[in-house]
Amino acid sequence: MAYANPESSSKGGGYGLIRFNTTDRMATFECWPRYVDVTQADAAQFEGWPITVSME
Repeated sequence: MAYANPESSSKGGGYGLIRFNTTDRMATFECWPRYVDVTQADAAQFEGWPITVSME
């Protein structure tokens, strides 16, 4: 998966994270805009994210 949104104020810039749940064998891919404060309750990822997939 890849993401770019040239219409947003971030120009598509940001960062990605992958969270692994080894117990459930799931991986969650996150896509955060560069200037989002993730400590805020209303923090939001780019539209359509996160994406969780099975590692089986």
